[in-house]
Parts: sequence; C-alpha cells; structure tokens
Amino acid sequence: MPNSQFQTQANELGQKLNAQLRQAKKEFELREFENKSRDGLVSVVVIGQREVKTLSIELSLSVDKKELERLLTSVLNGALATVREANIKLSEDVTKSYYKEIGFDAGAGRV
Repeated sequence: MPNSQFQTQANELGQKLNAQLRQAKKEFELREFENKSRDGLVSVVVIGQREVKTLSIELSLSVDKKELERLLTSVLNGALATVREANIKLSEDVTKSYYKEIGFDAGAGRV
C-alpha cells in the first residue's frame, strides 16, 4: 500500500475513533451516578459532567454540623469517584471496540 494511501486510511480511522469517543462522551455526560451514606440517610446523584443533580438528607437524621459535613463530603466524594472510574472504563471500552473493529489484537500488540 503506498504511503499516501496508508496515511489517508490512518486519518480516516483516527477520525472514526474520535467520532466514537465524542458520541460516547456525550452519552456519558447525561448518565446519573448515585451514592448513599451507609445508613442511607444522605444520598446524592451526580451526572457524568460531574455536577450534582440531587442531594437528599433525611429529616430523621439527627447529627451535629460536623457529622453532617463529614457525611456530605463522603457521599459526594464517593459519587465523583464512581464517575471517574466509569469514565476511564468507557474510554477503555471504546478503544477496545475500535481496535477489534480494525483487527488489532491489543493483547498481542499486532494486527
């Protein structure tokens, strides 16, 4: 295959991967991730854009200000960690799918 034809094909494949990643990111940004405190009295829903959608505190929660702050911090950090992990997995899955589509064996490191 002449070099220019190879370059053209490589560019097309790169554009296709970028399009797949953009679409996956767009869908990911709308996904919701929920996290709750162990007792279920504090919960948060974060969307893939790393924005808080809802925050819920049960009225029966009887803790002082410091404990409430600790619970909120823990629940929010847990939700954001879940978003980060899901984002990494999404990128890996899209890349693996792309490699499979072009016949590249990522495990062996060859086509």
